[in-house]
Amino acid sequence: MKCAVVVTAITDGFDAKTMLDITKPSLEKYCKRTNSDFIIIDEPKLNIADSIHIPDHGWYGKYNYLRFEKNQVYDLFEIYDKVLRLDVDIVVNPYAPNYFELEDYFLYITEEGPDRSAEVKIIKRDLGEVEGWNKTYFNSGVVLASKRHKEVFNIADIDFNLELGMFKEQNVLNWKVRKLNIATKNLGRNFNFINDGTGAFLNEKIRRKADIIHHNIPIMQTKEGSLGKIDSMKKDVNYFLSAPKYNRKLI
Repeated sequence: MKCAVVVTAITDGFDAKTMLDITKPSLEKYCKRTNSDFIIIDEPKLNIADSIHIPDHGWYGKYNYLRFEKNQVYDLFEIYDKVLRLDVDIVVNPYAPNYFELEDYFLYITEEGPDRSAEVKIIKRDLGEVEGWNKTYFNSGVVLASKRHKEVFNIADIDFNLELGMFKEQNVLNWKVRKLNIATKNLGRNFNFINDGTGAFLNEKIRRKADIIHHNIPIMQTKEGSLGKIDSMKKDVNYFLSAPKYNRKLI
C-alpha cells in the first residue's frame, strides 16, 4: 500500500511558507514513522479564478480561490492508495497514530460543531439537491481519503461563477461527498482539533492532547492578549519538542 501526506502551502492571506517551515519537520517525522511520502502543493495548477467571469461575479475579490488548489490531490490517486490531505496551518503531535492503518472504506473527517445548515442550503441550491442532507458538515482541513474516494476531489464539473456559499472549497467537498454517497467516519476533534469558538482551543493542555492541531483562526484572544496563528503554531511545536513522552492507542 502506497500512502502520502499532502500539505497545501499556497499563500492564502497568510505566510504559507513560514507556516510550512514551522510544521514541516513534524510532518516529515510522521511520514518516516508511517512509511508514507511527503508531498507539498505549493504551485497553482487549477487556477480556478481564471474561469470566473469577473463582471458577473459578485464574490470575485472577496474569496481566495487558491483554496481549491487542495484538489490537486485528485491526480495523486493515480500513484497512491491513501492520501492524508492537510492544510498548512496544522501541527502534528509527535505521538499521533498511523491513520493509514484504518480501513479504506470510509472517508475520515471531523465534523464541525458550529451549525452550517445555512451553507448546506446554499451549496445544494447552487449545485443540486442531495436528499436527506440538511446539516451534517465536516472541516476540509484534515481529510484521509482512499483511492475509492478519488472523485470527491474532481471539481471539473463545478461552475465557479455560482455563489457556492461562504466556505466555497469546503462546501463543494461536502456536497461532492454527499452527492456521491461516500461513507464517512467522524474521528472527532482528536483527528482535527480546530478552533470552533467554544474556547477549548485556548486551553493548551486540552489542545495538545490531540493528534492533529489545526490553527484555523488568524488571531486568538488569550489571557496574555492577542496571539496570531503563526505564533500559536510555534508554541505548540516548541512544547512537543520538550514535553514528556506519552502514547495513545488508535481507536
